[in-house]
Amino acid sequence: MDSLLFDLRFGFRSLFRKPEITVTAVLALGLGIGACTAIFSVVNTVLLRPLPFDRPDLIISISSPAENTLSTSTSPANFLDWQAEANTIPDLSAW
Repeated sequence: MDSLLFDLRFGFRSLFRKPEITVTAVLALGLGIGACTAIFSVVNTVLLRPLPFDRPDLIISISSPAENTLSTSTSPANFLDWQAEANTIPDLSAW
């Protein structure tokens, strides 16, 4: 136990003896922990959580490409028409 207290006192004295090294170490640890937390949050949200649907294996994508463009966006009016007329698709959602 005395050895642990001696080591802790020595560590704190060393940190206060050179404050620029202490600040550098604390900033590096803070940036590393922050970056790991941010990356885990993204990976958890995008890859690890299941989709909020009952049968995610049945998800399909429907689009209507516009003429002379590379865009495949659909107008809200088209989506509402598709939603009203969809007989074989039980739930139709837009994103």
